Amino acid sequence: MDKTIKLWSIDSGSCSLLRGHKGRVLCMVFSPLGEMLCSGSADGTLRLWHTDGGECVATLVGHEDRVSPPDS
Repeated sequence: MDKTIKLWSIDSGSCSLLRGHKGRVLCMVFSPLGEMLCSGSADGTLRLWHTDGGECVATLVGHEDRVSPPDS
């Protein structure tokens, strides 16, 4: 609801706050090796993040509606 992603480190127990979406974050998926995260939002964008450091490396635009899981 707060337009952020909280990314927890199992090793250190620390939490990174990923900011950038302008709407609620509705879905996320990790790459197979866990080095990237893709998030979809009510703002109609997908964002690609590096999990090491939490940097947003790309914002994909063009959806006319929210980006959410198929069942929602």
